[in-house]
Amino acid sequence: MLFKSLKKFLKLHQPKKVISLVKKNNIRSSKCFLKNGFKKKKINVKKNIISKKIDLKKDVYYELNI
Repeated sequence: MLFKSLKKFLKLHQPKKVISLVKKNNIRSSKCFLKNGFKKKKINVKKNIISKKIDLKKDVYYELNI
């Protein structure tokens, strides 16, 4: 389902990057994102504005570069 939704989203919006946040304890979702080409990334708290809204202890940051 993620693959189909992602494919449709990419076709409609043509982004350069897709970012996803997954709760650390949600192992199935993490595996699903990795299987669909996302890479687990570390967030530089000082440089990344979005990181102020992310609880780094509870969330995992995934990124897909197009």
